Amino acid sequence: PPVSVPPPPPPFIPHMTGDQMLWSIIGANAVVFVGWQYLDPTMMAANFTVSEESVYNGRYHTVLTSAYSHVDFGHFGGNMLALYFLGRNVGHVMGAGYLLNLYLVGGVVASLTHVAWCRYEREQRQGRRKGYIAQKAGRWMENRAGYLTTPPALGASGAVNAVVLLSALMFPWHTVYLYMVVPVPFIVLAGGFLARDLYGAQLGLGGSGTGHAAHLGGAAVGVAAFTARTFRRYRVGR
Repeated sequence: PPVSVPPPPPPFIPHMTGDQMLWSIIGANAVVFVGWQYLDPTMMAANFTVSEESVYNGRYHTVLTSAYSHVDFGHFGGNMLALYFLGRNVGHVMGAGYLLNLYLVGGVVASLTHVAWCRYEREQRQGRRKGYIAQKAGRWMENRAGYLTTPPALGASGAVNAVVLLSALMFPWHTVYLYMVVPVPFIVLAGGFLARDLYGAQLGLGGSGTGHAAHLGGAAVGVAAFTARTFRRYRVGR
């Protein structure tokens, strides 16, 4: 009798279009946003914000979950609008799986950049203390509890920056609308956002209330993705 062959297992990520994946990412962000409105805020803060404290205490999942996390609607809406209007070309050209991986890697790298920047800023803060006793006391406090003083971060901005910057490098002269009103070339808008984050990062911890270092970490992932894509196309074309 003929031997029946079992069907292949389903793919890890079901077949989706780029737009379907984009809406899935937006939906996941929406679920976490609703969680902030109705669930225990202490639990949400412990599991959906990333900081030196969360990483040092073993809550490593926060480097990813924080990339889906927004407390207020303005933050959520701004990031999702940017992802949809400025990043959807990535899904159209590169596919759903690529879009998801870029978002995830951008979010994780952004979170780790925030933690590393907080550590760096604490070292800088220690160097600004004057006097032998102040420096010794400050070093003792920083080594034991300094990580508790650095701010937590949350939001999709770093992950969105990865997607948006790749899109801007792929389509630099596409016209986009700043605040949905002012037409500018895509690459000019992206460059303006990068300049803002470079300036903001120099203000130090809590200087502006925005995680500029995390934004830059996500943007670096977009640049790396574009570089890898260009290199592959060059190799294929040879």
